[in-house]
Amino acid sequence: MPDQASAASTLAAAAPSEAWNKCEAVKNRAITQCPRVVFLLEAIQKLGCNVGEAPEKTFVSCAKLDETKAGGFQLQGSEDPHIFLAEDIAVSLGARQVEQTLVHELVHAFDQCRAKVTWENLLHHACTEVRASALSGECDLVEEVNRGIMRKVGGQGEACVRRRAELSVAMNPSCRTAVAGAGAHSTPSGQSQSNGASSSASTNGVHPAVAAQAAAAVAATEEENLRARLKAKAAVDAVFDRCYYDTAPFDRMP
Repeated sequence: MPDQASAASTLAAAAPSEAWNKCEAVKNRAITQCPRVVFLLEAIQKLGCNVGEAPEKTFVSCAKLDETKAGGFQLQGSEDPHIFLAEDIAVSLGARQVEQTLVHELVHAFDQCRAKVTWENLLHHACTEVRASALSGECDLVEEVNRGIMRKVGGQGEACVRRRAELSVAMNPSCRTAVAGAGAHSTPSGQSQSNGASSSASTNGVHPAVAAQAAAAVAATEEENLRARLKAKAAVDAVFDRCYYDTAPFDRMP
């Protein structure tokens, strides 16, 4: 899903870091030498989205992103997508993982150019996440073995695609709903304890009301996360068969 807040801050002018330079080298090698990446860039260009004459300079950028993300993209003013590769993570990944990250984001870009994805629509988001996980190679058997998640041989690839798509969709704000009584989730540890509150402090030095509020906040967050996961699963289930077997622009699963 486009991460505009993170991506916007990454373009701040600064002297290139060592991580950025290494990321650029890995990125450029993938863009020029990985057949899957090259093919997707050509397919996106054919759809009318501008990738530039030198995509490694104009369409894909190394940048500082959220530490939990290896890559992402944002929509430009014309709704053309722009791909970002997390510089701090890219340098620690192998060439195969960098290529998979680029392919994943390029599938999102292809879908955006082809279908004008409405990212707030969970079904749209679920479909492109299913396709990106399936077509990128991140759910290949060797990757699951390396993650230590192998539970079965038959169907492991589809299970991986479902799992990873659900995790991504669960982060969509549309999966988050207001929880009653959860208007303030911050723990007021620095709040003054007036009206004799200090005399009721627990043995841990935390006022019972503060502890109860903190516990309620945690419970509300857990409930919200559960609801988000259930919504994400429902969206992925609804589109899985159609989107998993949609291998465009490839003729078949790469």
